[in-house]
Amino acid sequence: MRLLLLLAAGCAGPELPDPSFYDCDELPLGEHPEAERYARLVDHALELGTPGVSVAVIDADGTWLGAGGSADLAQGIDARTCHRWHVASTTKMLAASATLRLVEQGRLELDDPARRWLPADVVEDVANADEATVRQLLDHTAGVPDYLTLGFFLDAFNGSLEPRSAAESLEGIRGMDADFPPGSDLAYSNANYLLLSLVLSELTGQPAYDVVHEQVTEPLGLHDTLGRSEDPRALVRGYMDLRGDGTLIDFTDSTTAVMAGEGKLDGGLVSTPRDLAVLVRALAHGELLDPSSTEAMQDVRPYGPDDLEGIEDAYGLGLARVQTPYGPAIGHYGTVHPYQTLAFHLVDHDLTLVVATNGYVGEVGDWLNSEAPFHLLFRETP
Repeated sequence: MRLLLLLAAGCAGPELPDPSFYDCDELPLGEHPEAERYARLVDHALELGTPGVSVAVIDADGTWLGAGGSADLAQGIDARTCHRWHVASTTKMLAASATLRLVEQGRLELDDPARRWLPADVVEDVANADEATVRQLLDHTAGVPDYLTLGFFLDAFNGSLEPRSAAESLEGIRGMDADFPPGSDLAYSNANYLLLSLVLSELTGQPAYDVVHEQVTEPLGLHDTLGRSEDPRALVRGYMDLRGDGTLIDFTDSTTAVMAGEGKLDGGLVSTPRDLAVLVRALAHGELLDPSSTEAMQDVRPYGPDDLEGIEDAYGLGLARVQTPYGPAIGHYGTVHPYQTLAFHLVDHDLTLVVATNGYVGEVGDWLNSEAPFHLLFRETP
């Protein structure tokens, strides 16, 4: 739920892709006995005002996919289940999974100091980069300050942001004080996963997104999950009600300026709800990682009472926990305004839910970060 609060003003008349940009192949699926119930998630998101929405549910009866609204308002392109969405911080689940796979291969240890693979100037200039371990980067106990500073937001608001790589994005926190000594507290910081991106790249000699593909997306067959810098097609546009009057402004170019840099493992992936549902379910079932890695990933640390956000109450290794009326769920939220994503697995019901929207409007964000989407999975009426 943390990445990113984008304040940039949408530019008038953005350059739009050719309609063929949105061409994609729908995944053939059979009938699902709960199709009518699950379709309420699409209907309700649209009622709240989002321009477009896409949903995936996997349960004991199979997979249900649904989409509604618009992928491109100006050109009248309908949202489809095969379209890709900015999924923001859900990227962290893939980054953590790739790291744990490398641990299983004996290429690093969770308690190795991150400085072993970080550039000397980063170790010297970024607070706690000289002390933090790989584990502490993954679970946000490193005390590294977040790079989403006031200066970052001012650049976004002024439209002066250019795509920055993981390394370039760290420039904004060089010389800042640490939030706390490594391991002594928990504070969510996107900079942790930028540092992790540099670690994985140096360790493997590959770009960070290539590491994620080799270790996670290829083994799971997540063919619609790519880094924004890899120039994916069939990517829906995003819209924001900037003035609160129902007028939707195309913010896609602003989002691209934030996320198009190489190696942004804090939130730079685009994906489909179907791909994310397969990922979250695989992590919950231990189908991608060894039992010890699965246990480590799901060993969550509770937030302090002043740090709670919505129904999320704890964090593990790239995996968050939320408390619902239907039991705990594990997964992750993702927000890079105006795109918002929910991706969680309800443990007690063996049910996986992913919802992706492309509009920061009205009550959509509050709805996604509440118990309400889970109620629609089970209740006869909303």
